[in-house]
Amino acid sequence: MTRPPRRDAAAPLVELFASFQGEGPYAGAPQLFLRFARCNRRCAFCDTPESLVTPAAYRVETVPFGGAFRSLPNPCPLDACEAHLRRLAARSPVPFHALALTGGEPLLHVGFLAALLPRVRRLFPRVYLDTNATLPRALAEIAGGVDIVSLGVKLPSCTGARGAWADEAAACLRVAVGRSTTGRPRGTPARAGGAPPKRSEDCPARRRDVFVKVVLTRESTAAEVARVAGLVAAVRPGTTLILQPVTPVPGGPRPPGGDRVRRLLAVAAARLADVRVLPQLHPLLGWK
Repeated sequence: MTRPPRRDAAAPLVELFASFQGEGPYAGAPQLFLRFARCNRRCAFCDTPESLVTPAAYRVETVPFGGAFRSLPNPCPLDACEAHLRRLAARSPVPFHALALTGGEPLLHVGFLAALLPRVRRLFPRVYLDTNATLPRALAEIAGGVDIVSLGVKLPSCTGARGAWADEAAACLRVAVGRSTTGRPRGTPARAGGAPPKRSEDCPARRRDVFVKVVLTRESTAAEVARVAGLVAAVRPGTTLILQPVTPVPGGPRPPGGDRVRRLLAVAAARLADVRVLPQLHPLLGWK
């Protein structure tokens, strides 16, 4: 028998705040960000290292876009998180484009999300999930409650990840576009009894917009980009692929030069029709 999604009563958070989406095709859209703590990757370019571990307290913006915060102890109870989101949604001076689930890695807390989304999704026109494309089973549990999925595929040159990183990304893409309900990479055994995990029954599926994002550094290779473009083409060729030159930070990886970016773009464009090069917007404008 298929087990229902876990219903976790609390989750470790980093912060809740209003800002503008800084990446991908929705850059500039006003969103309410719910940032979870902890991540299963250690990317050299991570721009939120504070989210890699669980802080003693999480921060909640007192007024949307106001920049003032209050701190509360972790983990955040489900009821308290719902109350935060309701208050911030009601007090925003501009309509939110979406509730953005980010991290860290939000899908590490899928049970919490399975319980939270049915409570709050009607407060927002859309739910936007930013995930590192490594947890297809978890994505399958809440895909019905999400409207936009940003699959941030992390290249081995930046994370040190080896093995099934491309298979995991392909499995996540299949789940996100509705080609799979199991979230199971090919060649991976199914659960006992062969039953797929159930998506949240309280979140009826809407049409989802899905795109894939890859951060490029000087270490990124044409073979890596070709592999990502190839797996996207094999699952859904019309999917947008964003190539994002890394934003330089002290001690961090450097972005590839313009000629290198053009060559990597050509590698991806040979396999996909919609490939775009887009930088991070929020560091350029000083947004959170």
